[in-house]
Amino acid sequence: MSFCVKKLKKSYNKKVVLNDFDFKVETGKSVGLLGPNGAGKTTFIRCSTGLSKITGGEITFNGLDIKTNFVEYISNISVIFDKSHFYEDLSGRDNLKIVCNLKSCDVALIDKVSIEVGLEKRLDDRVRNYSYGMKKRLQVAASLLGSPKLIFLDETFSGLDINATTSFINMFDKIRKDNVSLVISTHNISVLDKLVDQVYIINNGRVVGFIEEDNIHDKVIEITCTQKELLKLIEHSKIQVELVKEEIDKIFLKVKDSVTMDLMHFIMNTNLKINNVKTLKYLEFYYSELLGEYSNDQIN
Repeated sequence: MSFCVKKLKKSYNKKVVLNDFDFKVETGKSVGLLGPNGAGKTTFIRCSTGLSKITGGEITFNGLDIKTNFVEYISNISVIFDKSHFYEDLSGRDNLKIVCNLKSCDVALIDKVSIEVGLEKRLDDRVRNYSYGMKKRLQVAASLLGSPKLIFLDETFSGLDINATTSFINMFDKIRKDNVSLVISTHNISVLDKLVDQVYIINNGRVVGFIEEDNIHDKVIEITCTQKELLKLIEHSKIQVELVKEEIDKIFLKVKDSVTMDLMHFIMNTNLKINNVKTLKYLEFYYSELLGEYSNDQIN
């Protein structure tokens, strides 16, 4: 079972927003969507969830085409946007009952999903009395009703503090272990680093980069030093590294997370003059190198 997008096009008033957009998510996988503001991330999610009509191309889930099998297609999918749209004067439970009615699912599921998202103690309180984080939890609970197989998250982590972000990461990690696939659009690199298996990088409505599962947790070591001598020493040490960038007085080495500390220890114990050593996430480095001036656009 998989979600597949081929040659997707979307235009508004002759302005092309998505062009030849290809994307794929395998069953149970979590895939990140990263790009600067205006790159087309939200438009892609709106097209994929039936909220915006596609101009061209193909979107399928488990062989079901969004254009020809829409009802069956959309029954497998949920979406969580940045902003919530609940009835503030109703309780969380009553809001979820409305969602159950829309999705034609059993209201008995409300208690189950509220426990999954940690909302059970506040379920019968009015939504207007919920904190920002509790409203986010209610959004997640609503998305789980109907037992979707694919959930889109559009900046779901924005506005959350560190503790809440960690809690949400753990929550979605448990959700995807039930063979639920996730598509996560966020500016938060740390969320992607901890929660996704692959990352698509997009700009100007196109996929411009892709990080595979084998490389998602790699690190890049930035070293200010005499490069050639250090590279010879590292080669002799047999620590597996990849030279990904070289400047006049710096080298950037990509290394597996599992041997990062071995490399750092080795570098610090050389007799060479090392002026500075810095560890970067490969995802952050790759994004910065790929998009340059766009790389600081709300990335954190």
